[in-house]
Amino acid sequence: MKFNHLLAALLSSLSVACYAADAVSGATPNHAAPGSQIKNVDAVTSASIVPQKLRISAKATGFTDSKAKKVLFVVGDPRFDQSLEGFLVNTAANFFLKKGYEVEIRDLYKIRFNPVITPENFYHAKDGFGQTPDDIKPEQALVSKADYIIFCYPNWHDSPNAITKGYMERVFSKKFAYQDTPKGLEGLLKGKASTPS
Repeated sequence: MKFNHLLAALLSSLSVACYAADAVSGATPNHAAPGSQIKNVDAVTSASIVPQKLRISAKATGFTDSKAKKVLFVVGDPRFDQSLEGFLVNTAANFFLKKGYEVEIRDLYKIRFNPVITPENFYHAKDGFGQTPDDIKPEQALVSKADYIIFCYPNWHDSPNAITKGYMERVFSKKFAYQDTPKGLEGLLKGKASTPS
């Protein structure tokens, strides 16, 4: 079985297991969200659908200069530590770590990533003009080292949420991620994949 099929099967089974475990245990906390009148808010939002006893974390290694394959998780979930998504990311990260991969998890909310394209950084993101902004340099360095890039974000409106979309637009700028050629646009991040194969 190819590695990407194995990963897809792993994530699919984890999702089913999480929902089943929550339904059986009734582990959803009974509290209200700040400013909300909903008593059992997590039952509505799935913020903590994974029972506390099943929650795990991953000890990301970061990237070194070793020849090990590198997996970059870009996570745009404000509830990362308490969500089903966080559980899936940590489970997948541990899976890769056990297989000998190096793993970096970029929690965009935790690092306070600024997704906003301002007049000052617009032409860099769109056309590759000028100096790379200081907050983008470390992100581009990680993307350059990564063999696999996995974007993880809540699917609220059938598209990446604002912080994730802003990461894509600011980090994958022209002349870093792609360039103009006489035959059209050419990708510059060759050899990378969105899932391992």
